[in-house]
Amino acid sequence: MEWSGIDALKAGSTTDGPHIRIIAPAADEAAAAHWLAMLRGQPWPSWSLATKVRGEPTRRMTALTPRAKLSEAMLDLRPDDLVAVVGRGEVWSPEAVSIVGEAARRSSYDIFYGDEELFGARLNPLFKPDWGPIGGQSVDWIGRAWFARVEWARSALGAKSAAEIPNEALRPSDGVRVKHVARVLLSRPEAPRAVVTAPIAPRRMIRPSATIVIPIRDRIGLLQQCVGSLLRTCSDFEAIIVDNGSIEPLTHQFLAELGRDARFRILQRPGLFNFSSLCNDGAQDARADTLVFLNNDTEACSAGWLETLISWTSLPTIGAVGAKLIFPDGRLQHAGVIIGIDGHANHYELSAGQKGIGYFGRLQVPHELSAVTGACLAVEKVKFDAVGGFDAKNLPVEFNDIDLCLRLAERGWISLLEPRAILIHHQAATRKVSRDQERRYAGEVAYFKNRWRGRLRADPFFHPALSLDWHDPALG
Repeated sequence: MEWSGIDALKAGSTTDGPHIRIIAPAADEAAAAHWLAMLRGQPWPSWSLATKVRGEPTRRMTALTPRAKLSEAMLDLRPDDLVAVVGRGEVWSPEAVSIVGEAARRSSYDIFYGDEELFGARLNPLFKPDWGPIGGQSVDWIGRAWFARVEWARSALGAKSAAEIPNEALRPSDGVRVKHVARVLLSRPEAPRAVVTAPIAPRRMIRPSATIVIPIRDRIGLLQQCVGSLLRTCSDFEAIIVDNGSIEPLTHQFLAELGRDARFRILQRPGLFNFSSLCNDGAQDARADTLVFLNNDTEACSAGWLETLISWTSLPTIGAVGAKLIFPDGRLQHAGVIIGIDGHANHYELSAGQKGIGYFGRLQVPHELSAVTGACLAVEKVKFDAVGGFDAKNLPVEFNDIDLCLRLAERGWISLLEPRAILIHHQAATRKVSRDQERRYAGEVAYFKNRWRGRLRADPFFHPALSLDWHDPALG
C-alpha cells in the first residue's frame, strides 16, 4: 500500500494560506488510511501527510523512518506553513484543518491550539482558556490539538524524533506567539491530565519587601488578628493602617501601640467610607516598590506567603497578583474572578474547596486570569500609579478591584492568581448589606457594566462554551 502525501484531486490546488502537513509517526496501514480519509474530507485545499511508507514512494509522498527527526518531515515546507503531529486513536473534527488554516492565514502566531473531547466512560469536553505563558507552563493547556509554524517547529522540535512529540506537552518559551482557537478540534482517548504541581519559580525575583495597605474603621478584634498574622509570617515589610474615622477607645489604643513599631504607620482619613480613596491614600504614602492591599478581616496562614505573592509583580507582563482566600471553615472564598458571571463579575469555582485541583488543575498552580479580589492584591507601585490607582469617583466601594485589574490589562499587565499564597478571609462570609448599600451597589454595578460591557461576554480566560450563570464549570 502506498500512503500518498497529497490527495491527487488537491495536488494542483492553490491557496493564499499556509500548507498544512500532518505527521503520523506511529501509523500502521489502517491508521494511515484513517488519516488520509480525514484529510480528504477537510475543506482546506493545501495539505499533506507524512508517515511511514509501504512500497516504493512516489515523488508526492513524504516518508518517515521510525526514528526520523521531525525536521526531516519539514524539509520541503516554507517557514510559515503549519505542521501537526498526531497520535493513535485521535479523531479530528471535520473542519479542524480548515479552521486552523484560516486562523493562520489571518494572523502570524507561532502555535495554534484548540479545544478537545476525551472519550472514555463518558464524553468529557476540555474547554480551554486563552494562552497565558505562566499558566500555560504549569498546566497542559495546549494539549494534543495543536498546529505549529514550521519556522518555530524547526528550531524548537526539529531535533526530536517525530515519534517522541505526541507524548510531550509543548512548553513554548517567552516571546512565542500562541493563539487559542475556541473550537473543539480533536477527540482522543481519555488519559491523565498533565498538571505541574511542583513549585514554579518566577523568572525574575524581587527583594521580598512591600508596603501593605490596610483600610480600617474600628473592628479592633479583626485588625489585631490580621496584624498578629503579619508579625508571625512576614519578615520584611511596612504596613500603613488607613483609619477611616474609628471612634472606639480600644482601637485608638491599639493604633498608638502599633505606631511605636517602625514597621507600622497610621494615616487618619475620616469621612464617608470610600475604599478606593483609602487605598489610594495609603499607596501614595508607600515607601516600597510593591503594594499589597489587604482587608483587615484577613489572616495569613503560613510564612512565605508575602514573598511568594510579590515575587511576580515586577515581571513586565504582570499587573495585579491575587492570593487564594478561604473561609474559616475551609470553604474556598476566592481563586480568581471571571468577567461576566452574574451579569457583571464574580468569584469562580468556589465549590472546589480549599484542596480542590480545579478545572484543568488551575487551583494548584499560578496562572493568568482577568481579575483578582482586592481583599489581598499585590501590584507594583509604578504600574498602580500609571493607571491612576483605584477609581474613587465611580467605584468607591464595589468592583474597584476588578476595574483596576482590567485597566492594568489595557496597558498590557495581566492579572495572576498565586494559589500557594493562602489567607483566611473571616468577615466576608457573614457580611450584611443595608438598603443604602444596596442602592449604592446598584449604581456601581451599572457603572461597571457600562464601562466594561465589551468584556462581559468576552473574558479571554473563560471559554465561551461555559456557562456564566454558574460559579463552577458547566456548559452554557
